[in-house]
Amino acid sequence: MRSKSDLEAEVDALRQQLAALRAGTKDAAEAVTSRVKDGIDHAIDTGAGRAQAAFHAGTDQAHHLVEDAAARAVDAEEALVSLVRARPLLALGIAFAAGLVLGRATLSGGRQQ
Repeated sequence: MRSKSDLEAEVDALRQQLAALRAGTKDAAEAVTSRVKDGIDHAIDTGAGRAQAAFHAGTDQAHHLVEDAAARAVDAEEALVSLVRARPLLALGIAFAAGLVLGRATLSGGRQQ
């Protein structure tokens, strides 16, 4: 049978081992927490970079579309001007007919039948 001092020595040894285990667990938990935080920070930075790149690509594309639309509008205006110069009477007739149609639509829109 063990003596009281042997049991106390074993209990003290177990306490020391438990304290060492707690310290090791704490260090491991801090290391895991640090790695997870680093991973999250990296994911946020990467996501922000991707979002910023997508935003710039979208604004560049929108800018090009606006420039293209403006160029098409200028081309359409030039084509219309050249058509009016080539056939002024036809252009006048089309404008007159469009005015009549719009005038009738405006006048008949207020009447109730």
